[in-house]
Amino acid sequence: MPTTDGVKKLGMPKSTPVLEVYAAVRDPGGHLLAVLAVGLPGDRHELEDVYPID
Repeated sequence: MPTTDGVKKLGMPKSTPVLEVYAAVRDPGGHLLAVLAVGLPGDRHELEDVYPID
């Protein structure tokens, strides 16, 4: 559930769950370039993942 600060920043009701997404961005050699942490109102987003099958 969102914090009081999160409710204000995201403009959402305090009863709406927050979807937290963490991502690691790597170069072709596998070296870490960036780590992202994103908080989204859970009722406004849908995620789709694609995983290659080798």
